[in-house]
Amino acid sequence: MGKTILVVEDNELNLRLFCDLLNAHGYSAHPVRDGRDALAKAREVAPDLIIMDINMPDLNGIEVYTDRSPLRWKWADGRVQIVTEPLDTQNLLKESIAVDVEWNHLPPTTSIGHVHLHVSDLGKAKTFYNEILGLNHTATYPGAYFFASNRYHHHVATNTWLGENITSAHNNDIGLDHYAINLNDHSDLRLLKDHFSEFNINIHEQLVESDMQFASSFYAYDSDGIQIQFLHNNS
Repeated sequence: MGKTILVVEDNELNLRLFCDLLNAHGYSAHPVRDGRDALAKAREVAPDLIIMDINMPDLNGIEVYTDRSPLRWKWADGRVQIVTEPLDTQNLLKESIAVDVEWNHLPPTTSIGHVHLHVSDLGKAKTFYNEILGLNHTATYPGAYFFASNRYHHHVATNTWLGENITSAHNNDIGLDHYAINLNDHSDLRLLKDHFSEFNINIHEQLVESDMQFASSFYAYDSDGIQIQFLHNNS
């Protein structure tokens, strides 16, 4: 038997095609249809190779980028221009070769610039992030709204690119547990709690172990039940 290959694809036709081709060439292909099953199957069969669709349900990803200077951002009527452009891979390779330093980790100054959240309804998401939480609605893109504070292009983006009216994630599902928003002042925590209570937003203060350093923080849930930690951290 040839090498073991795990094929992760949510399109049934593509999944069958890949597996049939691999099996015909002497490989042992194992088909799975989502990220949750892929992790379980990978532990089970220890594949030599994993072939995965770049856009899969039940998985999160990290987008690595560098921000352009705010002087280059284009604004009109309170909205920032959002574009999707192809990556200049050749120029990127030239820059990495010119530096001549082997990459082995992200720089210590790396930070989370923004998060993209898959939501079931853009209108409900806008009500929470813009009208209740008070973030500025900075851009609209097909199937997505972008929100930010302090005239940034976006700190939070909500999208329905994987479908609308999805079922909210359960506690044991693979995916984002929570993300954090750092408030400017400690007193803002109490003000925000009171503000949320006016809109019947569910909150709780039972910290998970990794968040114990922020003893005065609390959690709230957006319109899709996505958990957000609100804290004040001077560092």
